[in-house]
Amino acid sequence: METTENYILSPIILLSPIIISNSESIHTMKHNPDSLEERFRTKGFQEGGVLMFTPAVTLEFIAAAEKEGFNILGIDGFLRTDEWIQPNSEHSIDFTSKTEGGFNVTQRALKFVKDREQLGLHFEVVIGRS
Repeated sequence: METTENYILSPIILLSPIIISNSESIHTMKHNPDSLEERFRTKGFQEGGVLMFTPAVTLEFIAAAEKEGFNILGIDGFLRTDEWIQPNSEHSIDFTSKTEGGFNVTQRALKFVKDREQLGLHFEVVIGRS
């Protein structure tokens, strides 16, 4: 297991009370009680500070984020069983470096999730404001 100052990096995240991510990461936006994430919290589940959704709710979240002016910064896919959650970098995408003209992040994000709907994944959507 490799560690850094803010994270414990592991191929498998056990469902236990250990801290597995930085609770002040940019996706939480806890300073805004009316934030998009707060409104969607009951539609997903939270494990280790990470709010995850089914593919259907992820698509709804992405559409709502665009409507409310949030930027989609990335999407992380997770495999989940009753005993563990495993992040899957093959099913994750980072939009923070996508700055070329004409690049529609929302459409790419929606396609990314739709292409993975049948894989049994859950998703975390990282959002921010410009």
